[in-house]
Amino acid sequence: SVGALLEADDRSKFDRWLRDRDKSEVLPQVKQSETIYEFCVNSSTGEWEKWKPPKWTCPESDKLDFSNLLVPTMDSTRAKYIIQTIHRQKGPVLVVGAEGTAKTSTQVMFLAEQDPNEMLTKRINFSSATTPGMAQYAIEAELDKRGGKNYGPPNGKKMTIFFDDISMPEVNTWGDQTTLELVRLVIEHGGVYFLDKDKRGDFKTCEDLQYLAAMQHPVGGKNDIPNRLKRNFFIFNLVLPSITSINDIYGQMLVGRFTPNDFDDATLDVVGKLTESTIRLWRSMKSKMLPTPAKFHYVYNMRDLSRIFQGILFTPKESIIEGGLRAKEGKLDNFSPPNMMLGLWRHECDRVFCDKLTTARDKEGYDGLISEIGQDVFADAYDTACSSPKYMVSFLRDDIYDEDEILIDEAP
Repeated sequence: SVGALLEADDRSKFDRWLRDRDKSEVLPQVKQSETIYEFCVNSSTGEWEKWKPPKWTCPESDKLDFSNLLVPTMDSTRAKYIIQTIHRQKGPVLVVGAEGTAKTSTQVMFLAEQDPNEMLTKRINFSSATTPGMAQYAIEAELDKRGGKNYGPPNGKKMTIFFDDISMPEVNTWGDQTTLELVRLVIEHGGVYFLDKDKRGDFKTCEDLQYLAAMQHPVGGKNDIPNRLKRNFFIFNLVLPSITSINDIYGQMLVGRFTPNDFDDATLDVVGKLTESTIRLWRSMKSKMLPTPAKFHYVYNMRDLSRIFQGILFTPKESIIEGGLRAKEGKLDNFSPPNMMLGLWRHECDRVFCDKLTTARDKEGYDGLISEIGQDVFADAYDTACSSPKYMVSFLRDDIYDEDEILIDEAP
């Protein structure tokens, strides 16, 4: 609980502070970039061991539902364990963190593991337009009458309610968030007041409910939540995933998508280097293309990385192997599957990073960055593959019909 709210840099300081006072050398030995946060005590052996995420299996479907792909990492595994421990004691948990730290994904992964025969789940997304009445209705809609003025989930089950973006409701003229006062009433007192005319003012007890929540840091114009609500939660902070975790997430996706059954060794060699090159480019853009009052949108987070890999993973395998329409027309220079994969990577990086830039000078700087990284990671193959730009689009195709001439997929 002492170190749960710290950011990545402060965690390193906290680790050094602990080790300076560890005269008995109880703490585990760590590598240069590691801290005590990467380790836990095995309850069976009593020995320190690193957090290890479970093995992830790529869906076999040819069309990936990228937005719902949840790949476990060391960070999410650690966070889920903490949530599970507090949840087992029926304590509310609030996860805070910057944009792109997988607050929602971690909570969704935890909820997906609940047994639906015992524990129901409900996710309520808050926004600036969420009113107390809307929040109360969202909670009450899932409850059945149990007797008297007591209500609870159907069939005697329990329910976990997840308030996503809990800090979003509007702050009124007097500095209050009335929607969150209703949430506090539910959590603290275990119920709400009837709004029906014949029972208005009577207290409705809501049984067998547990609560999870997530919110962004209250900085940069984002709201905080009232201290009276905050005191009910066990709160911990999620930091941006380490480079190793990012590599694990997208590396596993690429390995699952591009298999030796479909692609040759040269193409798979390019695929194996995509995560390293993309992360290097992302970090360079974050450090060199900084936001200014005129370029306030020069902000690069995990979602930009996600968009690049989403574009790569969404590309049909046939387009990479055969080169798409332009290769069939003989208008694609230096075509080969490895070159196509490299050209696809350059195209997705251009769409995510370069299209955000507003001046010719910034675009020239970006071109220098990606060329330098591409030549360093892929050597001469980069110049061959990216000598001319490859534009990947989904609308240069005909309608798709099945064997009975029934339209399956209409061209965009």
